[in-house]
Order: sequence, then structure tokens, then C-alpha cells
Amino acid sequence: MKEAWKTIEFVLTWAFFIGIAYVLIPWQSLGFSGVTTVYTRTCIEEAKTTKDCMKWRAGDAIRFLVVPETQTVTKQYGKNVPFRLTGCAVLDKENWYCEEAREARWLTLDGNYQFEIFDSMTKKFEPVVNWEEISRARWMWMRFRAWTK
Repeated sequence: MKEAWKTIEFVLTWAFFIGIAYVLIPWQSLGFSGVTTVYTRTCIEEAKTTKDCMKWRAGDAIRFLVVPETQTVTKQYGKNVPFRLTGCAVLDKENWYCEEAREARWLTLDGNYQFEIFDSMTKKFEPVVNWEEISRARWMWMRFRAWTK
């Protein structure tokens, strides 16, 4: 009976460490591919800035496939079908700009993602303030908390 408990303890210990590694290590940024995943949280109330928001929920993960050689970026939002963004200017995986539609664009500078929408009143692109990028661990925690409620 002692050997069985030792085996169970061994398996649980390794499962714990593998689970921690899965959550904490940003596997997609280790250079294995050109795919980057952006984990987001979305404000579920009206707010003028992200600092004013009091209630958040985990948003969908957004995946980008960035190919500097062909100046292309492909985006997949949640489980939707991936699609290619237009009008891209790509320096590298962490510095690029693309249009998603005529009035919307994505840009990233040093890996900081921003989504902007054209404001017809000011005639300028303004950043969308109801979402922000968060760490994978925080995103998974928010999804877990929402699932357990």
C-alpha cells in the first residue's frame, strides 16, 4: 500500500510542476514560430479609460501570425476562422501595423498591442479603451474564476 501512495504522490507532484510550467512559461514567445497570442480582458461597463473600469471579464485570446518576409499578418480571434489583415507594414514580429477594416487598425510597438478605430468626429484614429492585454496566467485565472461562479 505504501508503494501505491508513493506512486500517486510522484504523479501528482509532476502533474503540479507541469501545470505550473504550462501557465507561467509563454511558450509562443520562445521563437518556435511566428505565432503570437495576445490575452485580453474586456471591460463590461461603460468607462472612458481602462483605469476607470471596475468590472472586467476575460476576453478571447487573439492569435497573430506575423511573416515579415511577405509583409503579412493573419489574425484569429477566439475560435473564429483566421483571416489576413490588409495594408500591413511589418518590421518584425513585435513591430508592425495593419488595417483590419477601413475604419479600424492594429498596431504593435515593441510587442505592445493596440487596436484603434477611426472617430468620424475628430477625424483621427483613437485607441479602443474597453480592452487591454494581460498576462496568460492572469487570463487563465480570470477564465477559471468565471467558470467556477
